[in-house]
Amino acid sequence: MTAAAMPSVRAARPPLPRPAPLLFVWFAAALVLCVAKADVIASGMTLGPDDHTRLVQVRDLLSGQGFQDVTQYRLGGAQGLPMHWSRLVDLPIAGVIAVLAPVVGPSSAERMAVVIVPLLALLALLGTMGWVLRSMVRGALVPVGLAAAALLPDLAFQFAPGRIDHHAWQAVAAAACLLGLLVRVPWRGGLLIGGAGAVWAQISTEALPYLAGFALITGVASLRSRDEAARAAVYLGSLAVLSLLLFAALRPRAAWSWDWCDALGAGHLAAFAVAGLVVAPLPFLRRAWARAGLLALGAGGAGVAFAAIAPTCLANPFSAMDPVVQEVWYASILEGLPITAQPGGWAASFVVLALLGLSATAFVALHASGEARDRWLRLFCASVVAVLVALAFRRASGVAELYLLPGLVALLPIWWRWARRREALLPRVFGTVLTIVVLCPLTLSGGVGALWKLDWSEGTPRAEGAAGLAAASDDDCTRGAVPARLSGGPGRGVLAPIDAVPLLLRETPHRFLAGPYHRGDADMRKVIDAFREGDEAASAVMRREGLDLVVICPAAAEIAVYAKDAPDGLAALLLRDEAPDWLVPVDLGAEEAVFRAWRLDGAPPLP
Repeated sequence: MTAAAMPSVRAARPPLPRPAPLLFVWFAAALVLCVAKADVIASGMTLGPDDHTRLVQVRDLLSGQGFQDVTQYRLGGAQGLPMHWSRLVDLPIAGVIAVLAPVVGPSSAERMAVVIVPLLALLALLGTMGWVLRSMVRGALVPVGLAAAALLPDLAFQFAPGRIDHHAWQAVAAAACLLGLLVRVPWRGGLLIGGAGAVWAQISTEALPYLAGFALITGVASLRSRDEAARAAVYLGSLAVLSLLLFAALRPRAAWSWDWCDALGAGHLAAFAVAGLVVAPLPFLRRAWARAGLLALGAGGAGVAFAAIAPTCLANPFSAMDPVVQEVWYASILEGLPITAQPGGWAASFVVLALLGLSATAFVALHASGEARDRWLRLFCASVVAVLVALAFRRASGVAELYLLPGLVALLPIWWRWARRREALLPRVFGTVLTIVVLCPLTLSGGVGALWKLDWSEGTPRAEGAAGLAAASDDDCTRGAVPARLSGGPGRGVLAPIDAVPLLLRETPHRFLAGPYHRGDADMRKVIDAFREGDEAASAVMRREGLDLVVICPAAAEIAVYAKDAPDGLAALLLRDEAPDWLVPVDLGAEEAVFRAWRLDGAPPLP
C-alpha cells in the first residue's frame, strides 16, 4: 500500500481538541434535535415511560425524600417499589431545576431541565469522542467523525429533548472508557477506565460485560508489554476503590445485604476488590508468564468471591420473573431482547454496519505500525466486545456504533478516493454509498430497514395480540394529555395498564398498583390478572389492594392484548362499554378520547 493510500491514522501525540468544531457540531446537532422534538419542548413533556418516572424521582428528591432512598412510594403496596435506579442520573436534572426554579418557577424549571440536561449529555459525549478521534485519525477528519457520532441511528434519540433517563449518560461513560483504553500513558488510561467504569456500573449493571472485556483487553496487552501492565492494574484498582466509594455514597447501609441482582451489590464490589488487590503488583513483574499467572489468579479470585457472596446472581436476573409477566410484558420489550428477536430491517442494518465497522478497524490495525497499531488493536477488541453485547440485547447497539465509528472514519478518505477514480458505474456508486453511510449512519438504518417495512414491535406477543384491536398509537397513552379531573384532588389508589402508569404517575397525585418495572413483577401479575379475569375477580383485586379507580387508554396495545386473551375479562368489557355494575363511569370531559375512567360504586367522586 502506498503512503497516499494509507489509512488516515494519527501516530503522534494528539493536540487538545479544538473547541470551535466541537461546539459547531454540538450546536447543529442540538438544533436538529430541538426542531425534531419541538412538540416535546412546547408541551414540557418527557419522551417515554422511564423519562416520566425519572422526573417523578427527581421531584421526590427535591421535595425531601432521602438521597439514598430511591423507593417510588406511589407504586406497589404500602412499602412502595424499591427502584434499581441510581441517584447519579437524578443529580444533573435536580441541579438544573434547583438553579432555575427561584428565577422562573418550579414548573418552568422542569420544562427547561428536560431540554437542557440531554443536550449537555450530548456535549459531554461529543467532547469525549473528540478526544478519541483526535488520538486515532488525522485532525481534518475529527469534525466529520463528530458529525457522524451525533447521527448514530441507535444513539441520537437518547440525547433528544425530553429524554432524561440513564441511557445518554451510559453512552458518555462508555466513550470515556474507550478513551481510557486508547490513552498513551497507561496509568492515566487505567484510571480513566476505572473511574468511568465505576460510574457506568453504578448507573446500570449493563456495564458489567464491557468491564469484563476491558479487563481482558488490558490483561492481554500487559502480557505483550510490561508498560501496559500499569493500565490493567490501575484500571482494576481504581474500579474497586471508586465503586466502593460511590456505593457507600449512593446506597443506604441496608443495601449491603440486599439480594437484588439488577444493580451493583456486595457481590460485585467483592469481585472488583479481589481483582484489584491481586493484580496490583502486575507492573512490577518482569516475566510475561508471571503476569499471566497473576491475571488468572485475579480472574479466578473475583469469580469465586462473586459466587460466594451473590450465588443467586449467577443466573439471569430476569429468570426469576413471574412467567406470565415475562410472556405478556417483558417479551414485548424489544430493546432487552437479542438480535434474533428483532425485526429484520433493524437486524440487517445493524449487522451490515457492524461488519463494515469491524472490517474497517481491522484493516487500519493491520496497516498501522508501532504504538498506533497497538491502539487500533485495542480498539478492535473493544469493538468486538461491544458488538457481541449488542447482539445479546438491542439497547447496547448505540455503544457498539460508537466504538465502530473511528475505524469507519479512518477509511473514509480511502473509500472516497477509490470511488472517484473508478470509471465503471457500480464501483463508483458503491464507494460513494460507503462514504455516505459513514457521514450519516441513519441512511443505512433507514434504507435497509425500509426493505423489510417492519415495525419495531412486529412479531412480539403484544403486537400480535393487538392486531386489529388497537385504534391508535401507544404514544397517545404514554405521552398524551392527561385529563384535568384525574390530575387534581387527593391521591387515590388506581388500577391502570402497566405501560400507562409512568405518564399518570407524573401527571397525577395517585398511587398505582404496578408500573413497567421488573422488581414489581408480583404486582404486575395482579394487574394482568385483574384485566384478564372476570369482573368478580377484578373487583376482589381492587378491594384487596385498596384501589377505587380504574383508568385505561382504549388505544393501548396492552389493553388490546388483555381483551384478546380474555374476551370476558375486565379489559374486554370496558372496551365494549359493558362495565360491570360495581364500576361507575367518571366524566373526564373532552379529553375522554384518550383516557377513560371508572370508580368503585360507593367510592367518593373525583373533584
